[in-house]
Amino acid sequence: MASLLVMSIGPVQEFIATARRCRDLWFGSWLLSELSKAAARSIHIQEGEGALIFPAFGNEAIDLAANSASNVANKVVAQIKNSPREVAEAAYEAMQKRLQALSQSAFSALRSNELFHQEIADKQLADVLECYWAAVPLEGDYNRARSRAEDLLAGRKNTRDFNAVRWGDYVPKSSLDGQRESVIDERAYDEARERKAEQAGRGGLRSRFGVNGAERLCGVGLLKRLGRGPLGTRAENFFSTSHTASLPLLERMRQLGRSGDSRSQRVHEAVQEYRRFLQEAAKETGAELGYIPRQGHPLWERWDGGSLLEERLSEYVGEDRLEEAKKHLRRVYQALEMGGVRPAPYYGILLADGDRMGKAIDACKSLQEHRTLSRSLEGFAQHTRTIVEERHDGDLVYAGGDDVLAFVPLHQLLSCARALAQSFRDRMSSFGFIDDNGETLTPTLSVGVAIVHHVEPLSEGLALVRRAEKAAKKTRNALAIAISKRSGSEQTVAGYWGSIDNRLDQQIALYRNGRIPEGTGYHLRELALTMEPAPAHNSRYAAMLHHEVSRILGRRQTGSSAFVETETTDTLLSQLDGEKSSKKSSISVGQLAQELILSKYLQDAIALSEPLTQNL
Repeated sequence: MASLLVMSIGPVQEFIATARRCRDLWFGSWLLSELSKAAARSIHIQEGEGALIFPAFGNEAIDLAANSASNVANKVVAQIKNSPREVAEAAYEAMQKRLQALSQSAFSALRSNELFHQEIADKQLADVLECYWAAVPLEGDYNRARSRAEDLLAGRKNTRDFNAVRWGDYVPKSSLDGQRESVIDERAYDEARERKAEQAGRGGLRSRFGVNGAERLCGVGLLKRLGRGPLGTRAENFFSTSHTASLPLLERMRQLGRSGDSRSQRVHEAVQEYRRFLQEAAKETGAELGYIPRQGHPLWERWDGGSLLEERLSEYVGEDRLEEAKKHLRRVYQALEMGGVRPAPYYGILLADGDRMGKAIDACKSLQEHRTLSRSLEGFAQHTRTIVEERHDGDLVYAGGDDVLAFVPLHQLLSCARALAQSFRDRMSSFGFIDDNGETLTPTLSVGVAIVHHVEPLSEGLALVRRAEKAAKKTRNALAIAISKRSGSEQTVAGYWGSIDNRLDQQIALYRNGRIPEGTGYHLRELALTMEPAPAHNSRYAAMLHHEVSRILGRRQTGSSAFVETETTDTLLSQLDGEKSSKKSSISVGQLAQELILSKYLQDAIALSEPLTQNL
């Protein structure tokens, strides 16, 4: 009798979320995908074409191959004919072999290094993999069988195995999560301090282990740092947070550099002079200027953009040449006609997840319907790379099923989030289901976005974007954007797609045309703190609040006028009211204030990236 097998592979958080560098984050997610893919590939080989339900590809033999461009979620569902235990154990063995192959490749240069504790690293990696499975007979009712298998799997995951640690005490602990002991001998750090080799970059900590003098890594962390990704991709040099923050400036440089007039010559000269200075200074310090193999630039070539931001200069040049470096960088800013304004040192982290996917799966009455849904999800995941990287200059960390994690520059942030939501909606349009109220609903995508300073710890940015996604999921079919300023508190705005994104578009256009003064959002926020929340259903209080908003806008000056135009005031007041027939689109004064503050950040980045458009 055929059986339905459901497998869960982890640990997700340890592989993905525990990261200090962007590359750690990317490799952890890619590694988990490769392990899930190894399990799915094993089942495909054992059971033949068509056994897999999730993931389900058009060409399983190609898309399940190691190092293929496809991502796989950490769950596998399959219809099998053979013994479930034998199939699951073979899949687990395939995952272990794939993990061993990746670790051997990563640690190949360290095998003969007495300062690398290879035995401990191997034991830590062998211990980290989690695989839970459940299987039930398929007796004609696919939905019932799947529901029962999911219940059994949840019960099995709640009875985890707690085995004794198989390696001895070895301190200090890993800098990434503090869970496992470092596998880099402390003598390596002592030697580096004595000869300062980590700064010279020759035989030092960074060149041998990929760490600095303050980092300690366990076997899992070292695999993330040294692991080799799929051939032909940008795995070796994932975007840094600083490079992502510099992308609006790099776009301005690209446009002005090709303008073909005197401005173009000034830009070329300033950039080339700065590059020569950086190369000379880097030779003295042994600093790594960074190399982005995927994204070339006509002037900046494939250098990391971190050296275009003042906050990072001390990492590239010595203290004695820091002021000289700032002067060179300011000449670049002047050539780029930035008017004394420094680029915004912020970037975006985007985290998306499908809404009501459990109900959509429950609505699949047959195995074939579930497989069709799975193929649509895989199609969305594969199209996500095109949306994020090719259309919006971002860097995709992970896209598996309905889950997306990416780094996106500020000037492309809103457009990228909306394009992902639209792509998901289009692919899910034929998978409607009936909710508890008898209405037909289509799965949608909720997107959380965090706007983070590029020197803030990556862990804090990831925590912030998870909170933003949670706010979006609470609403569903929504966008939530959280801003974390270094000099202020965390602020979040959220709303339904078609409402919040349209308001932000309107506000960006008003800023773009000089119709809203810069501090408007902050003045409205002061009003909200004084007068909100309003008494429920009090029309007189609402009218008074609207009057105060109009008064504040009326006394504000814009660059081209002594006051905010009536048309602009009416536009902002209409955003407060929303559609009279829909509560979804009406917002408070406090949210309007936060949206205006946010839209100013987005508009500044857009204006920075479009110098030629602005001058037309």
